Amino acid sequence: MMIASDHESDAPEISGMIGGSLRVKPGAKTVISAVINRDLILAPGVAAELTGMVQRDVYLNGGTLTGKGLIGGKILKEGKS
Repeated sequence: MMIASDHESDAPEISGMIGGSLRVKPGAKTVISAVINRDLILAPGVAAELTGMVQRDVYLNGGTLTGKGLIGGKILKEGKS
């Protein structure tokens, strides 16, 4: 369920500050240098590199995440979509 502050993107680079959750749709490899105040949710098949910060959880859902970013919660294999 998306709320007003949630965002969805398939852009190759995402930066800035996101007040809600970020859902990353399939596309080219995505570099995320944003500060995400809620969750990071990957779609199946997404390859992303995190250089920013996620304050809550990361949901992989069949995607892959690399990088040296900060994660305040847990990395979960499945969950929100």
